[in-house]
Amino acid sequence: MEISNIRNASIIAHIDHGKTTLADHLLGSGGMLPDQMLGTARALDDLEEEQKRGITIESSVASMEIPYDSERTFLLNLIDTPGHLDFSGKVAEALRMVDGSLILVDAVEGVMAQTITVLRQAMREFIQPVLAINKIDRLITELQLPLEEVQRRIQHIVVEVRNLCKKQTFEGLVLPSFQDGSVILMSAVDGWGIDAQALHDHGLTMAKVEEFYTANKVEELADLVPLKLVVARAIYNCLPDPITAARYKYPKLFTNDVGEEELRYLRECSPDNPPILLIGKFIQISKGGRLAVLVKVASGTIKKGSVLYSSRNEEKMKVSRLVRIKGSRILEAQELTSGLVGAAILNPAPFPGDVVTYAKEVNLIGKNIGYVQEPVVSISIEPKKIRDMNRLHNFLEDAAASTPGLLYHNDKETGEMKALGVGTLQLDILTKDIEKAGIGIDTSEPIVLKFEMPTYNSEFEVSKWSGLFVVAGNSEEITLPQGGLKLLYEDSNSNYLYIHTDHSFSGEALDGLVEVFRQGMRVSPISSEHVRGLTVVLREKFMANAIKTYEYGIIVGYAVVRESLQNCGAKVHIPYYQIEIVVPDEYVGSIIQEVQKMDATIQNIDSDGVLSMISAVVYLGVSSKLSDSIRSVSDGNAFYSFTGVVFLPER
Repeated sequence: MEISNIRNASIIAHIDHGKTTLADHLLGSGGMLPDQMLGTARALDDLEEEQKRGITIESSVASMEIPYDSERTFLLNLIDTPGHLDFSGKVAEALRMVDGSLILVDAVEGVMAQTITVLRQAMREFIQPVLAINKIDRLITELQLPLEEVQRRIQHIVVEVRNLCKKQTFEGLVLPSFQDGSVILMSAVDGWGIDAQALHDHGLTMAKVEEFYTANKVEELADLVPLKLVVARAIYNCLPDPITAARYKYPKLFTNDVGEEELRYLRECSPDNPPILLIGKFIQISKGGRLAVLVKVASGTIKKGSVLYSSRNEEKMKVSRLVRIKGSRILEAQELTSGLVGAAILNPAPFPGDVVTYAKEVNLIGKNIGYVQEPVVSISIEPKKIRDMNRLHNFLEDAAASTPGLLYHNDKETGEMKALGVGTLQLDILTKDIEKAGIGIDTSEPIVLKFEMPTYNSEFEVSKWSGLFVVAGNSEEITLPQGGLKLLYEDSNSNYLYIHTDHSFSGEALDGLVEVFRQGMRVSPISSEHVRGLTVVLREKFMANAIKTYEYGIIVGYAVVRESLQNCGAKVHIPYYQIEIVVPDEYVGSIIQEVQKMDATIQNIDSDGVLSMISAVVYLGVSSKLSDSIRSVSDGNAFYSFTGVVFLPER
């Protein structure tokens, strides 16, 4: 396949806006699904829990050849990503693999918070967008809006998405435009789509679309403008091939200066150049087997047995297995060439966001993958049978390694195994996966974590240690001192420990300092809760009290942690879900009463005369009851979603 005929693309959107249904139509274009199953198969949701819950949990990958016209086909490497907040880390890892995205927006709900979050992530990864506005049929059949209102809603969505893109624009970005073919109006469930060419060829206006529905001739509309052909046309014409994308992605995707030779390799994207790989998420490619990583071959060709090097630590690694992925099918590959996305088992394994290259001295450091979630809920897990202890430990280690936002703690003193996740749904999926692996377990009730957080910044001298000064405060607000800083510690709760490079600490003393800081972030010496969002910078004004031993490092570290929290006014905070509820206006009063029963706080209410958007924050501990409650009081007409997590002081 010519590189100019390769497209690496994802489908990204808010939960339940139709991503997996749209993916079915693309699979149909590639001959992987029969026409009668398009829109209903949810083929990329091949996990039992995905089919059961009707949501996407894993980022699914499918490579397929799609006919464009009578003479041309193109290769699409498609990644369907989750829309639920609990799994947004998987979206971030998937975006590193692609050059373009289908931004899918529900015509009824409009641009929701998760759409905004993921679109911002896509812009940071220099990804070209095509806008697909789904569920146009609902505006006509359910809401029965006048055509002027339908057109107004469509225009509003297009303008909003364009404005979001403009806020994080990059050189080479092409904004979605109906005239250019990069805006599609569609109904994934009914199987039709309209772009500029469909309008030109068939004169399909919204008035004519309404006539098809009024006359009950929707199948004729789908035959006239099949969605699978319209979307394939937009992907091929409006999304870049790997060489075109490389011109504006590199060197911006790296944090360090890129050598002229490496930059040339990346921009040429030739299979004959030395290999350079971008590493994405961990995936399971065989039951009970080793984890593989998604790889995008940015340059060169990799083969089984190839020897490569990590740019992060210059570690030597060997390629032991290569595969291409077609939905649920895993196909062995002898090699992967430039422009392709596949999976590889590398020994030792790299991490998502790493860059793997052809030589130890090549220095290419990829930008950090921007995760938007963090663990806020925990459960304790223990096996029912002692003989399963090691199996459970290994399973949880692999799950944490392959799942963004999932942490695993094994207390070596007590033997307690604890999983921490971004929400109860993620932990529920985890426990079901463990049981499917044949490991019987008992679990505790989910516990919502509390976090001690600084409320302001402070500068002070450490008591009883003359000459040791600290700058401490909120990680999002603090301004780091200029010059000579070394990062000693960081964690997933945005806690950071820095020291000026001119210091008297020995290596052993630094080890003690870091160890006590790590423990202090997990168990605050003041509240015994987790610490979140604390940055500490150490500097010695003079070194009269040289710090040389591990024990002294521990003593100093304990004083630094305690006094930093005290002097920054640290308070215990509790995580709350931010939620958005879309509901017909006549149910607004009932919804507000129901939400307030759960001790939630209403933040905002917007209405367009037909539907209202209610924004609120609700405690994680009662959020599981929310779904049934709002469906009951709205007769099933309310749609809600979790859009983020906020931390509020404990009352």
